[in-house]
Amino acid sequence: MTDHGRKASVRGVLVGLWSAASTPFWIHRRLGVLVAPPHREDIAGPPSAEAGDRGPVSGCAERAGRAGIRLLARVPFVPIRNTCLYRSVATCLALRRVGIPAQVRLGVRRGSDLRAHAWVVRPQEPEPPRRGSPDFTPLRSPARSDASGPTT
Repeated sequence: MTDHGRKASVRGVLVGLWSAASTPFWIHRRLGVLVAPPHREDIAGPPSAEAGDRGPVSGCAERAGRAGIRLLARVPFVPIRNTCLYRSVATCLALRRVGIPAQVRLGVRRGSDLRAHAWVVRPQEPEPPRRGSPDFTPLRSPARSDASGPTT
């Protein structure tokens, strides 16, 4: 592995772990910002050169964010659950942190009972098929003025 590759991996892991650790705050206080289409001020740093592909930093950040959620969900008294919502928020935060626009999409499925699901989309790419949950109807994203969530 090259020196650049190691730096990208370390940065990706740190971004992913930061994303996992900050997920409860975003879910409880700022989820609307991640559900709304991303704006330039929501994305940290310059636009990523890897926005069209899954470069080393974004790939490591995504994997580390999901792994961080799985790990932290096992720690007693930590307010993190290993659910699609927490994993999606961590992934969205990690991608935005490395300069890739991403959005959390929420959907529901009606049947004998109401089910909900969360996943991440990148507005510049076609929405990929969702594994194991293709029949969820996406909810409409909030308007930008409604996106900030409660302020207490």
